[in-house]
Amino acid sequence: MSKSVVVSAAGKVLICGGYLIVEKGNPGVSIAVDCKFNCRGRAKEVPNTTNVTTDITVLVKSLQFGSTQEIKLKKDGDQWEFSNEQSISNFIAAAVKYGITEAAGMTVPDVIELELFADNSFYSQANYLKSQGQEVTYNNLVNVPASNKIVGDLGKTGLGSSAGLTASIVGCLFEVLGKSALENKSDVHACAQRAHCAAQSKIGSGFDVATAVYGSCVYSRFSPSCINEKNSEWDHEISPILLPGHFRLLLADINKGSSTPGMVSTVMKWKKSGDNETRPEWESLKAANKDIVSILSTVSGGLREVDGLSELPSNQWESLGESAAIYIKLRDALAKARVLLRKMGELSGAAIEPQQQTELIDATLKSVPGVLAAGCPGAGGFDAIFAICVSDTSRDATITFWENYSNNNFGVTPKSVCALPLSQSATGMEVIWS
Repeated sequence: MSKSVVVSAAGKVLICGGYLIVEKGNPGVSIAVDCKFNCRGRAKEVPNTTNVTTDITVLVKSLQFGSTQEIKLKKDGDQWEFSNEQSISNFIAAAVKYGITEAAGMTVPDVIELELFADNSFYSQANYLKSQGQEVTYNNLVNVPASNKIVGDLGKTGLGSSAGLTASIVGCLFEVLGKSALENKSDVHACAQRAHCAAQSKIGSGFDVATAVYGSCVYSRFSPSCINEKNSEWDHEISPILLPGHFRLLLADINKGSSTPGMVSTVMKWKKSGDNETRPEWESLKAANKDIVSILSTVSGGLREVDGLSELPSNQWESLGESAAIYIKLRDALAKARVLLRKMGELSGAAIEPQQQTELIDATLKSVPGVLAAGCPGAGGFDAIFAICVSDTSRDATITFWENYSNNNFGVTPKSVCALPLSQSATGMEVIWS
C-alpha cells in the first residue's frame, strides 16, 4: 500500500478589515487558529509510467460528515473535466478539479483516495453535547471526540471551513501528485483561490484562503482578474503578523450562522448608493483599520506585560499610568473600528453587530478584567464573537463569564454562549507523510 499524506489548513478569525477588505488596497488582520481542516490522501493504484493517463478516479470520504463520493475526471487538453454526475459539495468538486489540473503531470495514479476530517471547533458541537445529556461548556467541548461526526444541522462557527477544506484538498493533491505543497505554496494558494471562487460562483476577497495557506497575516486582496488569468502575476499583499505572545484569542460559538455573501452584498449596495463617490463612514473605518495594522505591526514581535492589566476592566487601564499606554492605544483603535463597523451596519441594514451581540460584547468588556477588545469577527452577524485577552487569567475569566451570561431581552440563558477550544497559530498549511 502506498504511503499517505495529511495536509492541514488553518482556520481564521478576522479581527480587523471586515467588508473593506473586499476592495483592493484595504488591509485586514486575519489571525490563524490552531483548528485545522485536514485532508488525508494516497495514490491507490499507480499506472505504468510509460503510458499517458487520461482518466482518474478520486474517492472522497468523510466519516465526520457521513459521506462517500466517487469523482471521475477525464483529461481534455490542458484541463481535467468531470466525466460523471456530481452531487457533492461544490467546494469539494472544485478543489479536486482545480487541484488535479494544476498539479498533475503526464502520468497520474488511476485512483486517488481522499479522507476529509476537521477539528471540532469549525462546527457547533451543541447538538452532540445535548444528545449526550451534557451542557455546552468549554470543558465539555474539550472532551468531544476528535473530528466528531456532525449531529443534526451543520452549524458553522465562522472559522472558514470552506476555505480550509479547499486549501487542504488542493495541498493534498499536490503532494500525492508529486509536487511539494510547501515548496509550491504560492501555487497552492493561487489554485485554492480559483477553486474557492468557482465553488461559490463569485470572486471574494480571499483572506480566508490566504490565512488557511499562509497563517496569521495582514492581507490585502488580489485583483479579480487574477482568478481568470491562469498565468497572471498575483498582486495580493500578505505579511505575517501575530498577536503578542501573552495575548489570548477567544471565539464564542453562538450557534446562529449568518450568510456572509448576502451581508456583503447588502453593505456594498449601500456603499454605492450614496450621493458622493464614497461614504464617509467607509473612509473613517479605512483609516481606523490602518491604525490597527500599524499598532499591531509594532507590537507583533513582543510586548512587555504590565502588572495590573488582568485585574482591571480595560476602561480602567488609564489608572496604571504610562506603562499601559500601548495597550490603551490598541484598545482604542480596535474599539473605534468596532463602533464604525456597527454604524455601517445600521446605515446599510446589514446585521453586522446585532443588538444581542452588542449587549454581550459590552458586558464582556465592562465586567471581565483584562479584555483588551471584543467584537464580531469578519462580516459579523449572529454566529460568533471574539475577545482578545491579555493573559491566561483574563481568558479563563472570559470563558466563565460567557458560560454564565444571560439576557432576558433575547432569551439568552446560561450555557447559551460558549468559548471554543482554540488559540492563535503562527502556521497555515502543514504537511505530514506517514
